[in-house]
Amino acid sequence: SAGRACTGVPSLGGTWTFDTIILGGRAGKEEGIGVRGHYLLQLSEHDPCSLGGPLVKRAYSMKGKEYGPVLSDLVVGTASPRGASLSFLARLRKAPEATITADIAMRLTRHGDHVLGLWRHEGADRERAGYWGALVGGRDEPHTELAGEACFASCIADCHPDADPLEADAEACLLRCAPRVDDCRQ
Repeated sequence: SAGRACTGVPSLGGTWTFDTIILGGRAGKEEGIGVRGHYLLQLSEHDPCSLGGPLVKRAYSMKGKEYGPVLSDLVVGTASPRGASLSFLARLRKAPEATITADIAMRLTRHGDHVLGLWRHEGADRERAGYWGALVGGRDEPHTELAGEACFASCIADCHPDADPLEADAEACLLRCAPRVDDCRQ
């Protein structure tokens, strides 16, 4: 119909468990590379061009150990014009005092039974460490590492280092890299 900004939303409704993987950051912050954040995201239709729901960062893993705290936000992800991906800015907070915060931009797509994406810290976290990376997950609880995660992450590092996930050009990179989670040669 006239004036419609999207062609629908990607099939990302329901509950997803995923990890963010740090692929890069500011000079002097290399110790964070490889650190994984562990997330739970529940999405349902918000309107014809968006999905929304709670995003919870449950922990992060560094050198084999898990750390807290639990951070959360209610997010609304906007579908891209072609409806192949969803992007949002999350302002994660520790409830109820909201003293510990993390701002993160994400772009997600669905590839088979997987949720895949790219992300970047924003705000004060971006100024401090500038971390960015890939996002991989599925319906399983907790997320179990996929055989092709390294291939997908390497592709994201090549085509989207430190760029803004909220910008439309991020979708082309994400969709180009997604098949590599199944086959490194794609």
